[in-house]
Amino acid sequence: MTPRERRAETQTLQVTMQALGPPKFAAQIVDPDIARIILDGPETLLRNPLLFDKLCEVPAKNIVPDIDAVKTILLVAFGSKLCINASATSTNLCVNSKSGAGKDVHVRACVDPFFTQESDLFHRTKITPQAFTYWKQKEARDDGFRWDGKVIVAEDCSRSLLDSDVFKTMSSGGSRATIVKEQRAIDIIIPGKPGIIITTAEAEPGVELLRRFPIIHLDESPEKTQQVVRFVAHAASASQKAAPSAYYRKVVAALQRVNVLVPFAEKLGEAFVKYDAIPFRTHIGRIIDFVKFSASLHQFQRERDADGNVIAEWKDWDLVRACIAKITTPSGFIPTHKQTSVLNNLNNLNYKSVPELLEEGVPYSERGLYKVLDRLTEQGILETRILPQEKRKDLQVWRTRTDCQSVQLPFASQISTGELNQLNQLNQKIVPTTDNSEPQIEASSVSSKGSLSSSSSVSSGTNPINYEQQLLALTGWAQHDEIDAQQAAELLGEQFITTATQKGDVMESRAGFLKVVR
Repeated sequence: MTPRERRAETQTLQVTMQALGPPKFAAQIVDPDIARIILDGPETLLRNPLLFDKLCEVPAKNIVPDIDAVKTILLVAFGSKLCINASATSTNLCVNSKSGAGKDVHVRACVDPFFTQESDLFHRTKITPQAFTYWKQKEARDDGFRWDGKVIVAEDCSRSLLDSDVFKTMSSGGSRATIVKEQRAIDIIIPGKPGIIITTAEAEPGVELLRRFPIIHLDESPEKTQQVVRFVAHAASASQKAAPSAYYRKVVAALQRVNVLVPFAEKLGEAFVKYDAIPFRTHIGRIIDFVKFSASLHQFQRERDADGNVIAEWKDWDLVRACIAKITTPSGFIPTHKQTSVLNNLNNLNYKSVPELLEEGVPYSERGLYKVLDRLTEQGILETRILPQEKRKDLQVWRTRTDCQSVQLPFASQISTGELNQLNQLNQKIVPTTDNSEPQIEASSVSSKGSLSSSSSVSSGTNPINYEQQLLALTGWAQHDEIDAQQAAELLGEQFITTATQKGDVMESRAGFLKVVR
């Protein structure tokens, strides 16, 4: 096609776009390939309701994906590029797992097919605090460079970088930092806020940084390792067809930076008011911003108001629900993988001391273990007490809080239709537990066979508790989507468990545990 023919086709497509869709896009899109993506109709990728799932399938061509981690990385990356009115810290993410678990491979597989290096992606395998301080300062002064809509990926970040003043300022959306150079105070102007995705195995972020960077872990199970071994062996024995990066970059280029409104934000907030930890004061903003990220990605499938703002829909909540669960606990903090190794040696029943934990082989020195236990206590994940000793120094001991696991998030239908209130009321029937007891339902709500009585009510004036409400209750009690099978039978009755299993709503996830499928 000659340049003249290309211009003519572009003009024709622009006229069509003005007739069919938002005219603001027509003047900005001059590539016919991009225009075709927009104009081809609902079967095209941008208008496909499964757009996010389709994009999440792209990294799987090069890795054995941890699906929820891939979704979270992609959501933050796309939100950084597309959503204008998100909070500064919502576009930050820390991928933290053991060395060799595939952190850097996952991040590269997620961002490389969709973003252009040195244009909207700045990927660094190493960067020092000094280099970060002066990064793009000259381009900002001379060419008007701005970080807005860009994504920074920094692999294997050191603690010195995470603690540097300019890094903290940029990650929190600050526009100015003052440093000392040659005994002079120098103001560093930061032009805009990029999305920042970091990976680290050894660095232990402090509480201040964890408020800015939610942590996600990768699947480190033996089963995942076996899958990776098979994948690598297969890749070496057969040619692999790489994802068409040029095509996907054109798809992303067709999307514009937009403001997003969430009309159901108040209802969404009500689902989290039961979490009273201080970090939720900022985390609720991140949760709502994730909904905005989904709407900005699906902007060709969402309505707009008179000012051109994209209107988020309830389906956006369901799309990002797994991502939010990945970064949310009742304490508001996700522990690092090294801290998790300590938590695996603790429970909410028995207190343990530092000498006991060291004997069990936790990967810390005595001094380091005291520090991490104090940090986990500060984050609300652990609780501590002092045991008086008669002939020696008093002994400090720790145990986990009962609510330190990840949260079970409701679906959009449960929030929007009021089913969530019924679930909360039903959960209030649980009798407060002692340290060594399992949660129990009030006797008035339990039939002689141990199941919830069909004649009992959630509260006065409500409908009888039916199968659906029992399933909601089971979902609310489950941790990590699992619940102890014996406990479930005691709470809801063996007949309900049998029925739910036959319906396919509940299945055995591992020996002695059930998984809520629906």
